[in-house]
Amino acid sequence: MPSRNLLVCILLYLGCPSGWVPHGSSCYYIDDTPKPNQNDARTTCQSMGGDLPFIASAEENQFVKDLVLKQNTVTLRGAWIGLQKNVTDSLFYWIDGTPLAGHYQNWNEGEPNNAKGNEGCVHTCPLNDPPGTWNDDPCNLKPDQNGYPVILCQKPI
Repeated sequence: MPSRNLLVCILLYLGCPSGWVPHGSSCYYIDDTPKPNQNDARTTCQSMGGDLPFIASAEENQFVKDLVLKQNTVTLRGAWIGLQKNVTDSLFYWIDGTPLAGHYQNWNEGEPNNAKGNEGCVHTCPLNDPPGTWNDDPCNLKPDQNGYPVILCQKPI
């Protein structure tokens, strides 16, 4: 008879479509094709029944960082996450409307900084020091030496 933990793992894997990775109560999918535009990445996720990820804990952030680092394409900009700045109040909100304030955050030192004046979207940076911290950037990136974030999607099991 398989152990209870093994049965839980099997059920989790059965709950995620092929190509998606289970973690907690979600399935994650990563497409290591760099995308310069966060909205294009989000559209890709939505076409598969998911959305950009909502990172609610340090443990989940570690999982996301590790998942991104396993890809063939890893840039300094890592992967888009589902966090955006509201143009009305200049505060950050998850794409489901949940305010970031009062919830888990993992900004890189000095972030968010809006250095370019239009940094309204966020990506996780697995190569930062410390790894896995977040950075605000324009939602439509111009080419530079840092590359583009890849597509990371999340959906409930």
